[in-house]
Amino acid sequence: TNKLTQKEYTFTLNGNSKLYFDSLTNSSDFNWSLTKSDVTAVVNQRRFDQSDASRIANPILDLSAGDYLLKVDGSDTTLNYSFKLANLNQAVPLTLSTQINDSFETGKKLTCLSLMPPKEKGSSLTISR
Repeated sequence: TNKLTQKEYTFTLNGNSKLYFDSLTNSSDFNWSLTKSDVTAVVNQRRFDQSDASRIANPILDLSAGDYLLKVDGSDTTLNYSFKLANLNQAVPLTLSTQINDSFETGKKLTCLSLMPPKEKGSSLTISR
């Protein structure tokens, strides 16, 4: 959690990756931008409150290897913000018939899982709340 008007974060991807920006702050007071080292804009001034899957048709960032700069701009230095940048390539693989017991507090937890489609016809996936 940070209280700065502008903060920069750098990271390197060693290979092609799928990332997900999880805004843990539902506020229009903060925007974020993502730029590749060659100054290619990936995301430009996206509001925190419009960054998650419920607000974007495809929130997955399909990025190539390289160095990146993620910049957060805030309009109010008295507010806190937080976020998580998840690498979906590191998602926990799931197999069919695996039961997961977990609880999710709304807006507070991100769990990344990957599921390969079944090879057998007629298989199904059930997700219950």
